Amino acid sequence: MNKYFNSRRFGLLCKNEVLSNYKSWGLYFITIVGSYTVLAMLITAYNKFTGQGVHGYDPNTLNYLFPGFLFIGGYIVSSLKFSDINDKFKSSLWFSLPGSTFEKYSVGVIVSSIGYSIFIIVSFIVASAISNIFTRPFFGSGMSIFNPLILGADRYAGVVEYSASTGGVNVMVWVLIYVLTNSIFLVGSIVFRKGAFIKTLLVSSVVQTLLSIILGVIIYFTFRIGITDSWDVRIFESIFKYLESHTDSETFNMFMLKWTLLFLIPISLFFNVVGYFKLEEKEVKGGI
Repeated sequence: MNKYFNSRRFGLLCKNEVLSNYKSWGLYFITIVGSYTVLAMLITAYNKFTGQGVHGYDPNTLNYLFPGFLFIGGYIVSSLKFSDINDKFKSSLWFSLPGSTFEKYSVGVIVSSIGYSIFIIVSFIVASAISNIFTRPFFGSGMSIFNPLILGADRYAGVVEYSASTGGVNVMVWVLIYVLTNSIFLVGSIVFRKGAFIKTLLVSSVVQTLLSIILGVIIYFTFRIGITDSWDVRIFESIFKYLESHTDSETFNMFMLKWTLLFLIPISLFFNVVGYFKLEEKEVKGGI
């Protein structure tokens, strides 16, 4: 067991990860806080000077940027996680780190998924709090403090629509979906030598399109939903409307969440297994 996992080695790898990247994470944190504060000041100033007051804007406006930072930023981080193994100067140093392939890959997965999710949530909480220090004294209003337990009600629910009473589930849904899908970009960072993010995104888009077409054809010939005389590119919207109209809101939401997770869990497991063996292959070849 010690050959594959040792708590002490794992701890040292985590420590090395923090010490090697804390400056980059710090810069990213400052960028989020700074951008959030500037945008908050512009929004509140505009509403004050145009006479719209506190009711002229949604105080959660900037908080709804969270999914973009979570997914786009997270996928970029994941795409860079193992980039050192494809650099002829850095690869020898990376492969010489004391630890098994399993430990190194596990650290990469944890940092880029759970670690990044916690980082981005904390960043938004701090950014929304700091922005109020500048906006409320000068403009009399500000953004709502980012709270992952209540964000996401009604039309801002995002992936799965929930009522205001259960709106907080949405942030957790976003995080869970990100954690389950980031393994795709981790594999990309191992396989592609350059431009891993763009290449992985392109390949994923092509595969997703093909799967959507196949699924659409299956649904068409099985249920005949949403199509009359010709192919309708809005077939999935028609299906969702059909399901929603035949079930109550809570049942529909749970149905969507259940099948989203059932679809993503095996995908996550598959790409994590592929990522591990690809990393092991690279280590055997010395990054060649």
